[in-house]
Order: sequence, then C-alpha cells, then structure tokens
Amino acid sequence: MIDVEAFLCEDSRTVMLSAFRGEALISTEYQFLPLPITEEVFESIRSEWERAWEETSA
Repeated sequence: MIDVEAFLCEDSRTVMLSAFRGEALISTEYQFLPLPITEEVFESIRSEWERAWEETSA
C-alpha cells in the first residue's frame, strides 16, 4: 500500500507530494498551481490531493 503526504510549499503555489511504502520514501512529485492559495484552503482539500495521488500511484 502506498501512502501520500501533501505539503503546501512556502510560495503558496506549489504542492509537494511524497509517496511512502511503509516507512520508505519512494517518490516526491511537485504540482504547480496557477494561483497562490492560503494554508487554510490547502488544509481543506489536502485529503483529496493525497487520496488522488494514492490511487494513481498504486
């Protein structure tokens, strides 16, 4: 099973996604957004980002 953690980068326009199998980091991807978003907005959709990347990484 692959677990993904999403993080909003300091520029508020880049999301870093780290994929793990167990405790081993297996990949890091970056998704660039057209406009900056706030931390609050990101937190409200974070689980959707993680779920979508877990499904595509499996």
